[in-house]
Amino acid sequence: GCLKAFLRAGVQRTFYDRKGPAAWSTNQVPWFVTSNGALARAYALAGKQDAALTILHQLEKLAAERYVSPFEFAVVHFALGHSSVGFRWLSKACKDRCFELISIKLDPIFDPLRSDPRFAAMVRQVGVD
Repeated sequence: GCLKAFLRAGVQRTFYDRKGPAAWSTNQVPWFVTSNGALARAYALAGKQDAALTILHQLEKLAAERYVSPFEFAVVHFALGHSSVGFRWLSKACKDRCFELISIKLDPIFDPLRSDPRFAAMVRQVGVD
């Protein structure tokens, strides 16, 4: 579970650091969808917005071909400071009953959003309040 995702993200990050944004746009990086959102989020929080946006755009392309959890998009947009877009994706994740929402009330990635009334409403909607 979490350890595998962490290891996958590490492999991708190392590859990305060596190859740069072109690694994603030329599909040289293996796609592990569940870690790409986390990796893009990490880049956004580290101030590497271009890297985060590159991965985000690749997730969008992938989503045109197969299902990508809206949760992945939400966490990236929140990290990029796009709160309104992030909440739209989080709402879609709730409608899709994404499993990642099970920890919404406790997950520290949501700490910056806890004072936002939209977040409190989302927690109630998920049913873990």
